[in-house]
Amino acid sequence: MIEAAGSLPALPNVATRVIEATDGPGTTVKEVAGLIEKDMALSAKVLQIINSPFYGFSRGISSVNEAVSLMGFKQVGSLALGLAAMSSLPKVDVVGFDYEAFWECSLANAVAAVMITSHVNREASHGIFTVSLLQNIGTYLLARYLPVLHGYALAMAEERDLHHAKAESEALGTNHAEIGTHLASRWNLPPNMTVPIRHHHDLDVSSFFRCMYLY
Repeated sequence: MIEAAGSLPALPNVATRVIEATDGPGTTVKEVAGLIEKDMALSAKVLQIINSPFYGFSRGISSVNEAVSLMGFKQVGSLALGLAAMSSLPKVDVVGFDYEAFWECSLANAVAAVMITSHVNREASHGIFTVSLLQNIGTYLLARYLPVLHGYALAMAEERDLHHAKAESEALGTNHAEIGTHLASRWNLPPNMTVPIRHHHDLDVSSFFRCMYLY
């Protein structure tokens, strides 16, 4: 239904190149930093997040190259990928959908996930930022392309005190997790991102984190 409603958002070129660079052998700090720094708006967003209190650096990070040197290109690359992907979603004005609240909630999910994961396994925290940032991207697609059905599912959830994913499944035969996974697959995101997006309402916490290590 969403495919028929309009063209799905395309993953920005910089995000595609970051995926290729961080997954490729022999990647250098300079290469990843150079890719991100070519997009000034993305660089500014990356530095804003890195200089936020939850990363806990004692001094300000003034360049992407410095951030990559301190944190590693996988963690900074994942951060850039998630922010670039979210930037590909134009603001929509739909009754019952607050784009600003959606963005703030997605960012809060990502920040909280990194904070929690860093206490368990620091190496895993680089991937979970993007997964958590994008886990509800299907909600955006529903609101943009199927606003009537999205509104119907919200009303059903409120009236019957259902979780919104359950209400979506009853109303549409699918839910935002499945729809978000469809977009993530179209973007050629790796399985360690698409699998948790697909199952973020289905699994317990320990199973969710295992998804990050399966691939």
